[in-house]
Amino acid sequence: MKMKAFLFFLLTFAFGAVKPAAADIVYSVNINTSSINNSLGALDFTFAGGIPTPPTGSVKIFDLVTDGFGPQFSGSAGVSLDNSPGYNDYFTPTIYGHSLAFKLSFSGQAVTNPNPNAGLSSFAFSLLDRDQNPVLVNSANNPGGFAFTIDLGGDGKGTVTNSMNTGTVRLVGAVPEPEEYAMMLAGVALVGFEIRRKQRRLGKNRSLYQG
Repeated sequence: MKMKAFLFFLLTFAFGAVKPAAADIVYSVNINTSSINNSLGALDFTFAGGIPTPPTGSVKIFDLVTDGFGPQFSGSAGVSLDNSPGYNDYFTPTIYGHSLAFKLSFSGQAVTNPNPNAGLSSFAFSLLDRDQNPVLVNSANNPGGFAFTIDLGGDGKGTVTNSMNTGTVRLVGAVPEPEEYAMMLAGVALVGFEIRRKQRRLGKNRSLYQG
């Protein structure tokens, strides 16, 4: 019974000590661009902090997949923008294909330690034609012409406004911080060590009885 109680304590420590709030917020974006296939345009990504100044944060744009000719951030490294004061923008020409997909990962104090009394951090994405006019957007939903926006508020969670006619913006989960994995591995290692110690002790006892 003492052994079981000790193992239960170790497991509780291993998984209970993990910090639950320390994680990035990840979105998956998928857009059907068939109606503008082979046309020249541009993609515009912006991230800005409001007033009063919100907690610091950043967004990584990565894993872009398209059958057109687009920006070169198809890998996990991606392109990053922060919400520092000013206009933080990534603008890139593109030739649209039939589809466009990418992921967004929001991190920093704006996510892990939000302030309900501070301003919003706002991310916006625009699909533009060659004259920099919005395309594939329902202007009644978003007069500014943005394809979609994500606002990070005082709860650290994003609020999505999707104005695209043929696209989705989906929250796919949170990515744990590296120290969370370290805590769990340390707990599992402690449990394994105690089990091996118990087995060695039982083996010695059997030797004594057999001798």
